[in-house]
Amino acid sequence: MSSPNFNPRQKFALLAVESIYVDLPPDAEEFQLSDGTWLLKRVPVEVKSHWALWIGSLRADQIRDANLLLVRSIASVDPTIAGDAEQHTLTQHLIKLFSVLVFDGVPEYAEADIVAGSVLDEGPIIRHMSRLKKFHPTKGYVRQPITIARLESAVTLRQQLDDIERRVPANFSRFMRGMNILKDGLEQNVGQERLHQFVRSLEALVLPSVGATRRQFVHRCQTFATANPAAITVLDEAYNLRSDAEDIQDWSRSLASYPASEREDIALQRTRQMERLSRFAYSRILSERCLWPHFQDDTAQDAFWRLADGVRRTTWGVQLDLSTIPLVRNYDSWNRAA
Repeated sequence: MSSPNFNPRQKFALLAVESIYVDLPPDAEEFQLSDGTWLLKRVPVEVKSHWALWIGSLRADQIRDANLLLVRSIASVDPTIAGDAEQHTLTQHLIKLFSVLVFDGVPEYAEADIVAGSVLDEGPIIRHMSRLKKFHPTKGYVRQPITIARLESAVTLRQQLDDIERRVPANFSRFMRGMNILKDGLEQNVGQERLHQFVRSLEALVLPSVGATRRQFVHRCQTFATANPAAITVLDEAYNLRSDAEDIQDWSRSLASYPASEREDIALQRTRQMERLSRFAYSRILSERCLWPHFQDDTAQDAFWRLADGVRRTTWGVQLDLSTIPLVRNYDSWNRAA
């Protein structure tokens, strides 16, 4: 892909994200990422009147006004054919890129649309359009902008994920199920349901034994997280909160030792901690190929968790300090930490 311009006999896909918090070079109208994806500051073609009639004027305006646009295009053997492998490859590339981008932290944004089409002699036409499921940050978050560095990191993760997916179902089936649970948690907008999915996604990695799930979850997650008494408390309480959600109980039940006025804030802190730990663990496995043999199937995972703690933690490498995710008591109108 040598240019972001749409030329005849091409197919294209465009990911348009509205009102996303970005910190991009002010003097760059367009920038090509290392995988060939173009990052643009404006829609590269006019959203013509017949486009607006087809997708609705409101959504056409949103695409026109989006402040993060990712574009891919390819020369097509037959651009008149819709919904073929060419179009699927283009759209899935962008959808997957955006999905792994949130593993570095859910950005603050309004909506995201994927648009796919063809460029015929008379101009570009839309063949397909859909709104992506929205990812949400956990209440009490601190917003972080999308940067070129974050986008390039997502490019790397997407390439690694492609390689892992080519090995499914023979390998990495549990890993992929756990990652899908993590994504489902990020799509939830209720704190208790988010925490439930984040803990479940970590369970997919730690492979706890029946009857010892809680104990092994707390112990084994201290491979991903810095091992100390504070981490034990956090992980133990998070697992209890997950059990409350599983049993359809109010999550404050597991925090009865705290003053009633603090329980909601602590539960949200545990949710942010489990979100961060899960995002960290899956991102690290994706990015570090030396870890792949330990998570490729249940037999390999079981052998990994049977290693001595010191050996296993050295094999894992960098750990996350859960104490760096603070307790928040004040929130602004956007549910950010105030």
